[in-house]
Amino acid sequence: MEDRKRKRYRQIKLRVTEEEEIIIRQKISAANLKTFQAFALKMLLQGEVVTVDYSELLLLRKEVNAIGQNVNQITRFANTLGEMDQGLLAALQEEVSELSRLIQKEFTKERK
Repeated sequence: MEDRKRKRYRQIKLRVTEEEEIIIRQKISAANLKTFQAFALKMLLQGEVVTVDYSELLLLRKEVNAIGQNVNQITRFANTLGEMDQGLLAALQEEVSELSRLIQKEFTKERK
């Protein structure tokens, strides 16, 4: 009776060989899922488990942020000297902002 209070109270059993179990466990790990249940539900209901590696994108964003900080430092230095073309600085800042927007767009696109 207590099982009926759970949202999922039906159980499906599956028998596999040792080799199949190893492969399944590797796929669960590669999908960054913690349990067989989570993996099986995704595979059976959605047909696939998609994993996204954000590490390269995170490194790129970190580099762009560092470039943006450098541009800001150059801008402050140039403003104190008054010798730098303001149009060039504005264009440089706009390019860094555009890179940041493109990276953010990729993050949001990958999450959908």
